[in-house]
Amino acid sequence: MNISFKNIVLNVLFNVKWLLRSFAMTTFGQRLRSLVHEHGIRREELASYLGVHWRTIYHYETDKREPNISQLKALADFFNVSLDYLVGRTDDPTPPKRSSSSQEPGS
Repeated sequence: MNISFKNIVLNVLFNVKWLLRSFAMTTFGQRLRSLVHEHGIRREELASYLGVHWRTIYHYETDKREPNISQLKALADFFNVSLDYLVGRTDDPTPPKRSSSSQEPGS
């Protein structure tokens, strides 16, 4: 088998690129776009739920804008995922368990 040095280098570079991509953090926009696609909903539907224009959802998906905290919480509830998953800090979408007696701080 004749393996050239060039082929070995190209193979190593490909593997390093793949590894770096697998450790790259997912952006909020990428995660939102994925969730919208997975749930088969339209931007207009999600925009109506949040009380924003559909173009705002597009800007969220392309990371040109970021939602405020109340919109982030609404999105996490809508898709039944954790905030950390929504913003790309974890790959585990499981939302935290809520107890009926728990209250938000300051209430």
